[in-house]
Amino acid sequence: MALEQIVIQDKNLKYEMKLNRMVSSGLCKVLEYTPTRDNPSKNAYCLYFRNDLILTKLGRIQEGSMLESLFHNGYTVNYPHPLFQSVPSLPLTNMSQPISTVVRKWQNTYSPQELVYLLSFLDSFAPREKLMKLMRSYYYDYRRNGKFKKAFQILMGIQWYDSNDKWSHELANGMDYLKYTLQYEKAGVHLIELDPFLGELLLFKQLENPAAIEELMRLYNKRNLQKELVWIFLQGETILDQKECLHLLSTYFTLEEKWEILKEIVNKEPSSLFIDAFITSSKTLKKYEECFTLLVRFGNSKELDMETLLQEDLDVTKLDRKALFENAIQSLSTEHLETFLQTLLPSVLQVESLSTVFEWLEPLNDHNDIPPAYTTIKKMVTLQNDLEQQFSLGTMYQEMKMHKEAIECFEWEMEMHPQDPLPVKWLTKLYSEMGKKEEAKNYLNLLHSMQKTSNS
Repeated sequence: MALEQIVIQDKNLKYEMKLNRMVSSGLCKVLEYTPTRDNPSKNAYCLYFRNDLILTKLGRIQEGSMLESLFHNGYTVNYPHPLFQSVPSLPLTNMSQPISTVVRKWQNTYSPQELVYLLSFLDSFAPREKLMKLMRSYYYDYRRNGKFKKAFQILMGIQWYDSNDKWSHELANGMDYLKYTLQYEKAGVHLIELDPFLGELLLFKQLENPAAIEELMRLYNKRNLQKELVWIFLQGETILDQKECLHLLSTYFTLEEKWEILKEIVNKEPSSLFIDAFITSSKTLKKYEECFTLLVRFGNSKELDMETLLQEDLDVTKLDRKALFENAIQSLSTEHLETFLQTLLPSVLQVESLSTVFEWLEPLNDHNDIPPAYTTIKKMVTLQNDLEQQFSLGTMYQEMKMHKEAIECFEWEMEMHPQDPLPVKWLTKLYSEMGKKEEAKNYLNLLHSMQKTSNS
């Protein structure tokens, strides 16, 4: 069984495909696969309905199609992502099925109301007129048999697919269906009691409504689909029940998966509850760098947590250093910005040039209260080309743990002032701190020799 890479068989040809992304909207998920080689020029799409794979098709998304709308408006995640864990794996080889075969299978499995919904996903692969003809045939079957309520449900399903469809609107507005029209208008989130299938679909269009979320939670808990509720929470503009969302993440996902989803959530909805949960998960997993970047972005409200993380051994190569400095300047108080700079500058200067770091910090010139660490950096840039100030520059390099540059400055000072013991003393100290005992011993002997000569 596989998911990330499959083979699609189309007629007599086989194509290796790799998983690209997945979109969820309502009751369906669609996995998009792209070719591992140049051929075919088409992608593959696997359609899941209520977590059952019901379609594998090689093709292209057509403009104005349901698939195009789904990928534009639905909740999309790129592979890899923890939410892929909720999708059943696929056979290693999948057939790209003819549409006629697909429809026959569906008609033996699903209700006409469900079929109207499912047929809409085929409009990238089959003429829209043929699909609409099939949908209308379900209406006529019910109408002939005097099943007006079910006929009305088909009309509403067609309008869900195409809100501008004149045929379904004209029929639905007829006197035969007046009582159903009034019932549907009054139902709100309780439409599910009148029309279970369409009612559930429409709940997904009301995710900003707490009552809609509550109804979906009731449905999915009843079906033991709690893991699917995370999709529902993420599809809304805001997560209305944050405690329930955190409970689901803790219960149905691994700690690593929970961390990945929380990272996504806090970038979308930086509430205190989610940020605190992300910080806790980050510390447990020792993912200090990404957590630190987030805390700096949110500024003063999280400065204490930020200072705690500064005590960890942060790997600056894993940080977006420029963005981190920009956010720190915008978000942190002068006191905490000074702590930030004092702690991170030595490490950052190991991988970035002094001029680059100075450029990042230049916006501080407009601040009323300038952190001392920036004053030091600014002075270092000024002294770089002043041959008379190499000793002072060396001590600043030493402070920033820029050992190579500090050694060059002190050696230059020795050449310029061979009788001065100060640069020799600093080189002794510097090599000792670097753990280079032999070099430190040599400079210490030289220092003793200079002191004896000056005393004689």
